Parts: sequence; C-alpha cells; structure tokens
Amino acid sequence: MANMWSNEEIKKKFDEYLPALGKVAHNWNHLQENLGKLFASVVSKTRAQADTMSRARLGGVLLAVWYSEPSDRAQRRMLRAAINADALKKNDRAPPHAVEDISWLLDEADKLGQRRDEALHAPFGMGFGPTGISVVAAYAQGNPLAKRLLGKDILDELSLSAWRAAELSRYAAQIDLALKEKGPAWPDKRPSLSRETRRQRSESHRQQSQ
Repeated sequence: MANMWSNEEIKKKFDEYLPALGKVAHNWNHLQENLGKLFASVVSKTRAQADTMSRARLGGVLLAVWYSEPSDRAQRRMLRAAINADALKKNDRAPPHAVEDISWLLDEADKLGQRRDEALHAPFGMGFGPTGISVVAAYAQGNPLAKRLLGKDILDELSLSAWRAAELSRYAAQIDLALKEKGPAWPDKRPSLSRETRRQRSESHRQQSQ
C-alpha cells in the first residue's frame, strides 16, 4: 500500500507533523514558565512588608526554588501546596475565589500534562489507506502511550494540546499580573478548553482573514 504514495507526498505529511509536535512542546514550556512566575507572586506576598529583602530579589529566590525541581508535575505541586497553605490570605488583590481558580488551572495543567507526555514520548509513523496518508500512533510493539492514541487523528490531537497549553498559559499570566501591585483586574472567567470552542475560534479567525 505504501508504494502507492510518492516520497514527496510522505515528506509533506511528515513536515506537517513535526511543527505540530514542536508547538505542543513550545506552548507547554511557556505554561510551566508562567506557573513558575505565579508561584513566585503567590508566595512573595506572604512576607512582611518590613522584610529587608526586596520584592524583586525575593521573586528571584523563589524562582530558583521552583527551578530546583526538574519535574513539571512536582513544580505544580509546589504551587498547589502554597495556595492550600493560605499563601493568598494576605494578598488584597486576590478575590475570594482565587484559590479555586488557581486549583482549576493546576487541575487542567495536570490533565494536559498527560496529553503532552503522549505527544512527546509516544512513537508515531505514517499510515497509508485508501483516503490518503495520515500520521498514526505506532502501537504495534505495545507502547502504552501510543495505545491511548489508537484511532485518533494525531495532527488534530497535537493541535488541540498546543491550543489548550496556550490558553492555560495566558490564564496563568493574567492571574500573575492581577496579583502585582497596580496590576490589571483578576480575569473575569476561566478559558473554555473544549474542541468546539477551538473550532469556533478557528472559524472566526478564518472569516476575519478573508
């Protein structure tokens, strides 16, 4: 079946896959960076105003603590522990629902982390069928991450994961800015992460571009 397709056609499909995979990694890394900034903002405000350490210097120390843990998931547990220990209690810029909002953000990041692992660590290959060439999960040898992606549109899954990471990253940045002195207001709503929302925004973007 494979010899029905030219090397050029196979390369074209492969060239669609690589940028899609890279975008997942790129957006995920930005999400973790923004969560790190949020961790520093959450914890730094718990120190007394009379503390001799400047806020900027304290933020640098807290980010060093964040980066000392190589695991993304463990880093998020640090932020979760901070908010659950009333780190936001003395922050007059945090609304009553701040802990709930950040907990939701971390829950969504944890779920997205599994999708990120599948994208970056599952083996993929090219599938050849009567309708064309497609990127498929290489599950034949029993890879458990690849098995989770069996039967799915891989390029669509990668696109969805990258988009969700970008939305969560933006929300984390908005919360972080809201906690700053003279920062903007707390974001009024959480991002919707459904496929339908993504399709609607994509369609709206296409229409505006025409």
